[in-house]
This record gives sequence, C-alpha cells and structure tokens, in this order.
Amino acid sequence: MKTLLVILLLINVSQHASAVELYEGDSFILPCQYNTFALTDPTVVWSRSDLSPPTVHQRQRQGDELKDQNQRYSGRTSMKTDALETGELSLNLTNLQLSDSATYTCSVTDLRYGYMKLGDVQVQVKERFPSWAKALLVLLVLLVVSGGLLFHFCQYFMSVPQVEVDSGVESVQLICETTVCLPKDAKVEWKDANNRKVHVYENGSDRPEEQDDKYNGLTKMKRNLLEPGDLSLTLKYPTDTTYTCTVYSREGNILMKKQVELKVRVCQVEEGAESVLCPRLNGHGAVTRYYSSDSKDDLHVRYLDGEDSGIVVVGINRPKAKNAINKNLVKMMFEAVEDIKKNKKVRSVILCSLVPGIFCAGADLKERAKMHQSEVGPFVSKARALITELGNLPVPTIAAIDGAALGGGLEMALACDIRISSNTAKMGLVETKLAIIPGAGGTQRLPRVIGVSLAKELIFAARVVDGTQAQQMGLVSHSVEQNNSGDAAYLRALELAREINPQGPIAIRMAKLAINQGIEVDLSTGLAIEEACYSQVIPTKDRLEGLSAFKEKRQPQYKGE
Repeated sequence: MKTLLVILLLINVSQHASAVELYEGDSFILPCQYNTFALTDPTVVWSRSDLSPPTVHQRQRQGDELKDQNQRYSGRTSMKTDALETGELSLNLTNLQLSDSATYTCSVTDLRYGYMKLGDVQVQVKERFPSWAKALLVLLVLLVVSGGLLFHFCQYFMSVPQVEVDSGVESVQLICETTVCLPKDAKVEWKDANNRKVHVYENGSDRPEEQDDKYNGLTKMKRNLLEPGDLSLTLKYPTDTTYTCTVYSREGNILMKKQVELKVRVCQVEEGAESVLCPRLNGHGAVTRYYSSDSKDDLHVRYLDGEDSGIVVVGINRPKAKNAINKNLVKMMFEAVEDIKKNKKVRSVILCSLVPGIFCAGADLKERAKMHQSEVGPFVSKARALITELGNLPVPTIAAIDGAALGGGLEMALACDIRISSNTAKMGLVETKLAIIPGAGGTQRLPRVIGVSLAKELIFAARVVDGTQAQQMGLVSHSVEQNNSGDAAYLRALELAREINPQGPIAIRMAKLAINQGIEVDLSTGLAIEEACYSQVIPTKDRLEGLSAFKEKRQPQYKGE
C-alpha cells in the first residue's frame, strides 16, 4: 500500500517542465499538487538548494511556519489556507526579482512516510527592459536634455524674456538669476527703457539716493542677493517697458547684462463676467478700476507718475460688500498708510472708491454678526486707530465721495483734510439706527467740521444728506454734478491735488501740522505752534529755490529738501 501511494504521488507531481520566463515585478504561482488523505502530520517545504538557509516557504497543518525562511522572500510568499486538506500546494511568489531565477523544489515530510521530493519548478526572471533598451533610452534622454539645454541657452542668452501681468496687479517680479559667482563688491543696476535707474544695489545694501524719483518706494530686492545669485526685482504698479539688469565690477566693467520685457494685459469686459478691468482715466493720473471677489484686491494703491508724480490714489474695492470695512480692509489700509508715511516723495493722497455709486457703506455687518461680543470692541478700536493714522498723515488728504458714505465710511472721509462729493452722493452717521454710536471718531470730528448743534441733529436722527446739502452745511468743500462715468468727485479731487503738487512740500506739511495742532488749543498757544512750524522751513533748500525762482521769474522746482 505504501509503494502504491508513493507511485500515485510521484505521478501527480511530476513537473519537470522547461523553465518559466517571467519579468521583474511580476507575480507567479509555482505549481505543485498531490493527494494528502493518507498523510498523518505533513509539512510542505518549498526550497532552493543554492541558498542558505534554503527554505523559501514552509507549511504545516497549523499554518505557515516561517522562522527558517530565507529573508529575501520575507513577505513575498503565500499558500492557500486549506493546502494540506485539498492537496493544492502551489506557492504564490510576488514582486519577482532577478535574483529569484533558480530551481524551486517542493517537498513533503510526514511522520508515516518520511521525506518525499514532489517536484522542481525552474523560474527565469528577466529585466523588463533589457540592457540594450536601457542604453537606448539613456541615449534618447541625453539627446532630449541636450536639446532642451541648447534651447534654454538660446532663450536665456539670445532672447529677451517676457513677463505678462494683468492690469491692476499691485506688483510683479522681474526675474534675473545667474549661476556665476559674483564678487561681493559688485554693483547691480536695474534701468527702464528710458535709462532711468529703477533700483541700485551695491556693497550689500540698496542705494535709494541713486534711484530715479519715479521708482522711489516701489522696488525691492532680496537681502544678501549676491550669494544665491538671484538678482530679481519686485516692482510695484508695473507699466509696459523693457527693464535691464546690469552687474558691474568694482572697476566699472560689465560682468553681466540681461533684459526683461514687461507686458501689462488689459482685460476685456464680457457680459455677465464677475470681474472687469477698465481704465478710469486716460493719460496722467490714470487709476485702475478693478472688480474682484479676491480679498487681496480689497484695496488698490497707485503712485501716479509723470506730471502727477507725488500724488497717491488709494482706492477701496469691495464691490460685493459695498466697500464695507472688514478686518482685511483695515489691515491693508494700515499697511498702505504706513508706506505713504515713509515715502518722502508723496505730496498728496486721494481716498476714493473703485466701485460705482458707493464710497464706503461703513462696517461690514455680515462679518460683525459672526464676531463674538469680546471681539467687537477690539475691532472698533483698531478701525478707530486706522482712521486716526489716516488723519495724521503729514501730507494733504482728499476724500473723493462719488457715492454713499455712511457710518464708518463717512468717519473715514471726516479724517481727511478736504472732502469733495458729487451732488448725488449720500452721507450720514447712521449708527443710532442700530442702537450703537459712531465709534471711529464720528462724534468728535463731525462737530468740529459742521458745529456741535448740527452734528448732534444728524447723529441723533441718523439723517442722510446728499452732496448739495453736505456742501451747504460745510461737511464737504465742493459738491460737483455727477457725470456719466460716476467719478466727478474724483476728477475734481485730482484737479485739487494737481494744484497742491507744485507747492513747497515741506511748507505744506508744516502748514498742515500748524493747523491741526493749533485748532485744538487757545489762540496764544496756536500762534506759538505756528512759529515753531515756520522755523522748520527757514533752513530748507526749497525756501531758497522759491526766492530764486521769484527773482528769475520762473516756476520753482521744489524737491522737499
């Protein structure tokens, strides 16, 4: 009977077929079947005689026994759970590797019949890509890379790269990089197409005194820029032109010279579009009107150039919220006011709206409704501080009110030195309708502008007046008839800024300081303040320039010195 069983087993597992060819990464089932009904306590072992230890996989009735398994097969082998009951002893080998090429032996050991070799399976694992194919692929890659480098070389050194931005963006980066190690005493100059110095960097720091006035406060380069070789320039309020970056040695020799052409795209208006970009004015004093739901566009600050150099236009742009004051707008206006305060070239500021029919609707009540009670007070305090900073700017500020200025919107306008409105504009401190009071300076500034009694009447009744009524009560200096484009007040404000622009800038600053401080004290103290401010203009170069121009019967050229 034992002889018959062995013969039957050998017949069932006679598997001396030719080697099976497979590829790296494949999975393969090594076949082996036999009858197990007469075995008492069998153990099946798959092995490789060329390995130490030789065990590939071992199976007992209790389950897998892998303590003697060769580690190269760890986690890659498995057998069916009922293998010893069904006689299906095939081995599943996954993630084939080149080193798996070998002859695999399937054997069984039993207490009754001892050791029996059931059969061999030859496996040949090949590379999925043969060596010659890899060599060809590497060659093709090298050809592609070489071609790309050649193209890049031609583009980088033989052409002028272009940078395109949409009209109305606040800033753009003009890329200029080099892998060449530059000396620490090298001088970097950016110039525009008119040969004006846009930015100068030398000996580890910027040189603003060499910069053209047009670009004052509008450019920025990285610190320690010579170390990484990044000479890129960030430019605010870009316009179409070609910029040139030149690097000089200490002796004045040109070490590198690259150009960047800047194109500013003007988007077309489409019916139903959520945003539109269009010019508010043509020529000097151009302001961009831009509608968008992106919070970064809540405020646009434009430093005008040419004959209008020195005029800054601050445009509020929250069309969906009617320019209501929220946390983001307060943050952006703080930053804008701080930049203007530091810029000595600024001579006047126009605060306006870029949204037709609205100046500022006051606080953003939707955001306010989401605030916890503990957040309201600090937010109002911050808004009050912003409006105070706006009022403390050393240069003349003009509010151009072409639409509704309510609550905090009117408080913002009251902080400006001069207010100009269209005849259709609506103005009022309407907070009492919401059972609160003006909290950003309205209760203090309005009485100082129109008188205590009338200010109380407007605030108590939450009354809204139009531009004509506002002029009659002294709330605005000028009320102009609104035009078809809805920017009549802005145009009149621009005219006034142009009147202020040619005057002595230091004298203007001192005059504002004397008025603002003097009006809060008695006349005697006010005269002392005026005297102190006058003493500040006596030693200036501008005063001497004014006398010389008068004597020579020409227009003075004041520089704020």
